[in-house]
Amino acid sequence: MSDSFYVLFYIEEASFLMENGETTKWIYEAKRFETLKQAKEEKQKLDEPRKFYIFKVNAEYWLKRV
Repeated sequence: MSDSFYVLFYIEEASFLMENGETTKWIYEAKRFETLKQAKEEKQKLDEPRKFYIFKVNAEYWLKRV
């Protein structure tokens, strides 16, 4: 297992007001990839790739948070 992985996700256009007064955006769809190349290839296949974002996630941190 590598130390990090990549997550490709779509953020819904609508914003939501949270109880503390901050706004947040809803994550509509997410998929995990082991390499950045895989994530970029998948993003290019999508109808509207501009709405999708790729984040690099530290696996050790992820395991502590889940």
